[in-house]
Amino acid sequence: MRICFLCQEYPPEVRGGGIGTYTHTLARALARGGHRVHVVARGVETVGTREEEGVMVHRIRPALPAPLRALGPKSFAEACWVARAAATKVAEILDQEGLDVVQSPEHGAEGLSLSRIPAAHVVRFHTPLFLVNEASGRHLSWGGRIVHLMECVSARRATLWTCASRALAERVTRAFGIPLGRVRIVPNATDPDLFRPAAAWEPRPPTVLHVGKLAPLKGVLVLAEAIPLVLRCVPEARFVLVGSDHVVPGQGSTKARMGESLRRAGALEAVTFLDPVPRSDLVRLYQGADVCVLPTFWDNFPNTCLEALSCGVPVVASAAGGLPEIVTHGREGLLVPPGDPARLAEAITTLLLDPGRRAEMARAARERVLQAYTPERVVTLTLQVYAEAIERFRAGRRRRAA
Repeated sequence: MRICFLCQEYPPEVRGGGIGTYTHTLARALARGGHRVHVVARGVETVGTREEEGVMVHRIRPALPAPLRALGPKSFAEACWVARAAATKVAEILDQEGLDVVQSPEHGAEGLSLSRIPAAHVVRFHTPLFLVNEASGRHLSWGGRIVHLMECVSARRATLWTCASRALAERVTRAFGIPLGRVRIVPNATDPDLFRPAAAWEPRPPTVLHVGKLAPLKGVLVLAEAIPLVLRCVPEARFVLVGSDHVVPGQGSTKARMGESLRRAGALEAVTFLDPVPRSDLVRLYQGADVCVLPTFWDNFPNTCLEALSCGVPVVASAAGGLPEIVTHGREGLLVPPGDPARLAEAITTLLLDPGRRAEMARAARERVLQAYTPERVVTLTLQVYAEAIERFRAGRRRRAA
């Protein structure tokens, strides 16, 4: 099958979030399976086409006209311009060697200009802008409302849709006016050969790990309130937080706010902040943790959760978004209400004080990944969706020609 992905944040050149990680994992797995895979991505250091781990990666750097640049970065104008440039590159690939299916994320409306491309178009729902703002307690700006409309239009034009969690599928289909029955649930995948349990246990203080952007939406301010409560019961506990800082307009640095909260509580010395690290170093951090914590207010299907489980690390997570679809409470980890520092601290403390229960959860966590979230399993499910999308696209062309 000939497949093309749109993904602005495709690694390793662009250090992105969940969309980049998902696309990177799936594209390489499809290529290993013998499929011809292209990715149209944003170029930062380089522009052009080269093969990366069996995937043809086309990095583009659209030059935004000066009047549109005045609207600022990440504006609706930039989104339109990037979508147009991506579609132009897809058309070139199609002319040169043909394509069966093109997949784009709904976020940022990257597939907005694909309507004239003669190939099946699958939109993958990750988390649209309206939901990011809603979960953060913010209203869409006028520019944000335009991007929301662009995301709706791009998604509605697609041949078929996929989503990692039922929770997100239900929210997005209501907001976008798309039949829920046309959305195919296909989970994210993680690499169990890379993210694997440590070969041997090494002595260390009880360690809690958080991986993700230091943003209010991720619940890190709630975590900052919970940490002193954990230290009252487990004073030797240490917390490692890996992720970039997020600056909120009018509120400043989230990392600085966390630091001040921890300092006032006398807990700052128990916390280590680390900038984002390469994936190989991330594996080592998971392997050195006793618990991984995800206190998010909303997340579709976080790769961080899959990576922790794959490394045999029990998870304490919010019962929000798609997390209850990954973690069974009491089996691979514990689920708590979002925004509740006392319940979060109680769950973390419970696991830190019970090594036997952690060991049981570690085995269940690894087993869960091997059964449900390997690249091979997700490739099989994805190819089924693509085959359906291709048939729907061809049937539509036959009807129009009749």
